[in-house]
Amino acid sequence: VIVTSQNDGSGFFVQDADGGTHSGIYIYGTSMDVSVGDQMTVTGEVVEYYDFTEIVVGSDSDISITGEGTVSVTILTGPPSDWEAYEGMLIQFESIGLTSDPDEYGQSQTSWSDLTVDDKFYTYMNDFSSGDDFSSITGLLAYSYSSWRIYPRDIDDFAW
Repeated sequence: VIVTSQNDGSGFFVQDADGGTHSGIYIYGTSMDVSVGDQMTVTGEVVEYYDFTEIVVGSDSDISITGEGTVSVTILTGPPSDWEAYEGMLIQFESIGLTSDPDEYGQSQTSWSDLTVDDKFYTYMNDFSSGDDFSSITGLLAYSYSSWRIYPRDIDDFAW
């Protein structure tokens, strides 16, 4: 698998290089320093944590960096009928806008129904605000507190 996000202090996202539905997942239980593009093997237990699928590792020794690679980014042009198939994946959301300013948790509603943008990796609200429309926003798709969220990684994940 290939690393698709920085470590947030508890873990990071990975994805199969070829992409496709059900190809991404969050690796939990490590503060290991990783870089986007690290190729690795991971041993752990697949769990559902409040309906969010993740692999829990026992220690950093359960992770071995074996090289470098890239992933295929999945492009969505509209909300899918089944978000779960894209959970944990690096997604490019086409023709999307921010429809609210961030709430106290750093989340803004988007023009894509119940999908929110979240500041888990990047404090986007310093650069963008409600009413901004984008040709795309790229980020990791996650489920938290009964809502689907986009986790952009940096300013380059926003395209006008």
